Amino acid sequence: MLMSEYVDDIAFQIGGGILEIEIMDNLPKCVNKAFREIKRYISTPRYITVRYTNTIDCKDLGIYRVTDVLRAAPIYGTNIGDLTGLDVFSTAASAMTSVDSTAYNTVLQKIQLRNTMSTDLDFVWEPSTKLLRVNANPPFPNMITINYVPEYKNVEEITEPFWEDFILKLATAYAKIALGHVYSKYTVKSSQYEMNGKDLLDEGNKERDEIVAYLRENMDLILPLD
Repeated sequence: MLMSEYVDDIAFQIGGGILEIEIMDNLPKCVNKAFREIKRYISTPRYITVRYTNTIDCKDLGIYRVTDVLRAAPIYGTNIGDLTGLDVFSTAASAMTSVDSTAYNTVLQKIQLRNTMSTDLDFVWEPSTKLLRVNANPPFPNMITINYVPEYKNVEEITEPFWEDFILKLATAYAKIALGHVYSKYTVKSSQYEMNGKDLLDEGNKERDEIVAYLRENMDLILPLD
């Protein structure tokens, strides 16, 4: 949604067209405030493939949070004794040409133990410096793929209807709170109607609290678990 669409929708919901909205010029601030709050919960992933180093500078990659690091290309063993690059699929393939089932089972157990204890592609994400530190085991990859949540800088970058609705609802609540403060503290003589500032303020606070509570209670469903 465009900023103008958010503003028009909020104005309609708080009486625009019937009442003169005293905070009309401040509605974009309500939208931006809601955007800053909501974007912390957005976890829609994106992927980018970069050259592997132990420390990757992500300042220019638009990354807000890293959720996973993957090898850009899988590694495969060439025979049943090659544990360096062996995975379950290549083991199964090699077993078809092997008559030694004991060796096959031993290799599977070793792979399971290796995968359990492996530190391959363990990573540390430093939000303040935008540095990604990655530990890779041999054979070292040339490229790695980063699974990340992007750094949204503008509300119009949000394109998912689910999050657009949350931003709109929260921005509307902030607008009601702001308008409620105005009508609670001042008498607006230019208006044809007299609005109840306290009721509007209470309604906005209630809607804001419900939205924030929902996001926090469902954080495990919205945010990926490490």
